[in-house]
Amino acid sequence: MISLLRSSSRALSRSARSLTSSASLPASAPTTTPSSTPATRSSVPPSVAAIPYDPAQIPTAARQQQLVDLRNAIFGTNERAAATDAPPPPRDGSKILKQRLHGPALVRWYGDRYTSWKAWNQKFPGLDLVDLQEQQRLADLEARRKRGKVTPKKGQGRRATMKKK
Repeated sequence: MISLLRSSSRALSRSARSLTSSASLPASAPTTTPSSTPATRSSVPPSVAAIPYDPAQIPTAARQQQLVDLRNAIFGTNERAAATDAPPPPRDGSKILKQRLHGPALVRWYGDRYTSWKAWNQKFPGLDLVDLQEQQRLADLEARRKRGKVTPKKGQGRRATMKKK
């Protein structure tokens, strides 16, 4: 990890040197594009693009604000430099939305939920586990059915029979 950071910082300093060397062109060198090619419009302001990068020098607060404004223009964010006294931008929830979802990891950790004996019997055939409460409920239902005390089907209750009379 450290070697990766060192190699990337070396590459950045090399690219910075090439930028500073190309920025210090002699005054006689042409700075405009030839008339045969159409000039491309850059979204980078000339005041920002003309400043060479020096990794040994800490940028000023004004330069940091320029960089923040440029980053906001590129990425469409609403951030501000740390040194400014401006009020914080309105919260948009992007910090939360960028985070990884927790749900799949929790499901993998806790596994499947088996809330009934029937689910256990389906998952592991041959165990033939017995749910005593379900058996008692079915026995009670059968006893009520014999006495004619079960709940009627939907639409077959007292009000439905009164309409037929």
